[in-house]
Amino acid sequence: MKKQKGQSLVEFALVLPLFLFLVFAIIYAGMLFHDYTTLTGIARSAAREAAIVERTNYSDIETFYAQQSRNTLTTLYTTESITVANETTNGSAGVRVRIHLTRDITSYILNVVTPPTFDIVYFMKKDTPTTSSP
Repeated sequence: MKKQKGQSLVEFALVLPLFLFLVFAIIYAGMLFHDYTTLTGIARSAAREAAIVERTNYSDIETFYAQQSRNTLTTLYTTESITVANETTNGSAGVRVRIHLTRDITSYILNVVTPPTFDIVYFMKKDTPTTSSP
């Protein structure tokens, strides 16, 4: 029985790094999912706001939603730019919002698992004004 005294310590030393890796991978995956869903909502809101107005310069919308994205993101990614532009796709006039992100944290494991940059692109068709009859 004396030879088995250190068995649990050796097992713990072998399992602990794998367990910690799994825990931190879940945390980073949650942060990435949070950032993605938050920015998808911001892109949708910016596209909706830009789709209901008729103009060619959307710098105020870009500035407002860039600030919103900086306030709501985790520390994993940073918003590089938000661009809003008129676009015609498949014969439909609309607005395209593109949010470009770069990762703040650099490590070997994160380079393998998460992309260093990614874009969220959202297109919203412009509604044509309708006139209602009395």
